[in-house]
Amino acid sequence: MREQETPMTILLVEDEALIAVMEKETLKRHGFNVILASSGEKAVNIAQTTPDVDLILMDINLGKGKMDGTEAADIILKENDIPILFLSSYTQPEVVEKTERITSYGYVVKDSGETVLIASIKMAFKFHEANRQVKNRERALKESEEKYRMLIDTSNEGIWMMNGDHETTYVNHAMACMMGYDPTEMQGKKVEDFFFPEDIEFHTKKMQKRHAGEDEVYERRFRHKDGSELWTLTSAKALKDGQDRFIGSFAMFTDITERKLSEKLLKESEERLRLAHKATNDVIWDWDIIHDTQRWNEAGTVVFGWTEIVEGPVDAHWWVERVHPDDRQRVDEKFFAAVNDPEADRWNDEYRFLKTDGRYAEVMDRGYILRNAQGKAVRMIGSMLDITSRKRAEEEVKQSERTLKAFVDATSDAVFAIDKNGTYLVMNEITAARLNKSISALVGTSAYDLSDTYLAQKRRAMVNEVFTSGKPIIFLDERDGLWLENRLYPIFDADDKVEMVVVYSRDITERKLAEEQIKSLLSEKELLLREVHHRIKNNMATMMGLLLMQANSQEDSSVAAALKDAANRLKSMSVLYDKLYRSENPREMPAQNYLTPLVHEIVRTFSTNITVKTETAIDDFIISVESLAPLGIIINELITNSMKYAFHGKNDGLISISATKKDSHVTIIIADNGIGIPDSIDLENSSGFGLQLVRMLTEQIDGVIKIERSKGTKFVLEFEV
Repeated sequence: MREQETPMTILLVEDEALIAVMEKETLKRHGFNVILASSGEKAVNIAQTTPDVDLILMDINLGKGKMDGTEAADIILKENDIPILFLSSYTQPEVVEKTERITSYGYVVKDSGETVLIASIKMAFKFHEANRQVKNRERALKESEEKYRMLIDTSNEGIWMMNGDHETTYVNHAMACMMGYDPTEMQGKKVEDFFFPEDIEFHTKKMQKRHAGEDEVYERRFRHKDGSELWTLTSAKALKDGQDRFIGSFAMFTDITERKLSEKLLKESEERLRLAHKATNDVIWDWDIIHDTQRWNEAGTVVFGWTEIVEGPVDAHWWVERVHPDDRQRVDEKFFAAVNDPEADRWNDEYRFLKTDGRYAEVMDRGYILRNAQGKAVRMIGSMLDITSRKRAEEEVKQSERTLKAFVDATSDAVFAIDKNGTYLVMNEITAARLNKSISALVGTSAYDLSDTYLAQKRRAMVNEVFTSGKPIIFLDERDGLWLENRLYPIFDADDKVEMVVVYSRDITERKLAEEQIKSLLSEKELLLREVHHRIKNNMATMMGLLLMQANSQEDSSVAAALKDAANRLKSMSVLYDKLYRSENPREMPAQNYLTPLVHEIVRTFSTNITVKTETAIDDFIISVESLAPLGIIINELITNSMKYAFHGKNDGLISISATKKDSHVTIIIADNGIGIPDSIDLENSSGFGLQLVRMLTEQIDGVIKIERSKGTKFVLEFEV
């Protein structure tokens, strides 16, 4: 876009020389430089060779057999970013829709007036500037993404790319070392060559997801070059071409072999402990005093019937409520006395504990107290404790934190991981900065507590959907004017179940502001169009009034009659415009809504000494505006002729009009019972302007009209819709 003080240059494409000259002068009065082109071919040549063209004002019909305006616009826009504003007499929906598919800068109907034309041009410049700013932002985003790709290429994480036939096209040094190969040894080999036979079915299912365009994060096993197991945390993404066809995949890998080995050993240890628990009736529990959570083994269900103590953690309040009321105060005092005594390391007591059947069991409870360096109790273990589950959970969280950190540190977005309850597990600095807190203050807190109720409910629902479906989702939200694009990806455990969700939250406020600016410009355009409609309606009324005043002031009756005829023609257009202005659909309307009031308006304008009645029989069918406009003028001319000449020497008269439609064929009959039209007058050779106008407008709507001279005069008009 050139500097503001330099006049804008408009390429005006118009094949009608006189219209082109008038439009050029109009544009020059408003400070624009104008270049003329009389054909689509010339317009294409000028646009491709003249760099100073700021806007193209394009007619659609540029001559029979020549390139039309939409074709020329399509060619120009392939190589040039120039706003194109269509200026044409066509108002058919299909023509307007065709231009909208080419460009979104607008469509102006000829004769809409200088104000509308200039306002539309200015609006097109505003749209073009807004679009240019959006493209600049997108270009900057693309450059940022290229830099991010360079960071990935040098990542310490393993990177593996394959084509649509699952053949290796690229592995980085980290991935090759992880597998025990040189990168050249892996190049060209199928990914399946690096799996154990029993893992092929698992791989096939994963590749089916890639072919379907699904991205995911999961754990998988490879066969190391030395034959050993290599476990990785895999983040895989499908690659597609411009036709949305699968052409390969891109994946990043983190070596988790040590973690998997630890899990295996831990699982074996847990199984031995579980079998030992089954060999005794003891109920084992573990109380995390800091977080007030208790976990119980399966014996809690066998002995007491309580399933919730096995299915999930409970708190100390749950336990106290189930102590017998007569024992509660004593047990509670003794229990917390031991917890709060820095020298105590054990607690035991006997009390009655409620069972699900309403009875109380006599129990002996005992526990071992764990304290920190300051002597504060942090944990208490009962004889029925299964502590391996908690240890495993803690180790899995730590491993997840290490894995996620490799991703979150390499992005400019806010990135964090949460569990099923919405608790922050890990995050990058950008996330903490956005929330105006430190990472240490946020980890372990709920992500939903930092949002208002509605936003928290929305985010909770999105997270729950990922945990349920196991598929990534994208959604937008807004808080305090900040728009965020949130991408949620599931992280799977060894059993292919979602254990956490990673969220990439991108600030898209600038993009949303640009979109809002475009919406605002559209609203301004709508307001401007409404104002133009109002002014045109008033101007038409003013012109009719001026014509009638001029006619009444003329001494020459022929001049007065001509002026009144012009006013009546304008009246027919005014009635149509008024109906369209009030209609919800400005492109078409029922014939009844326009023709019936038009007939009465035409007859009412005549002051005669005879009584003229009108009869109308208009079928209820829809007709387009492009047919209604010339049709209204035709009916005006024919009824005007009847009112002027049909009833000389008579005391009364009758004018009838009927309109019928069968399939796409419309028949309109305008008849009077007057003295009849002379045989010397016919439509083809009439010297009168009115009948000449009737003939031309009939041809315009591709219709035929004939005269019948029986019992007055009858005009029969037929055309297709």
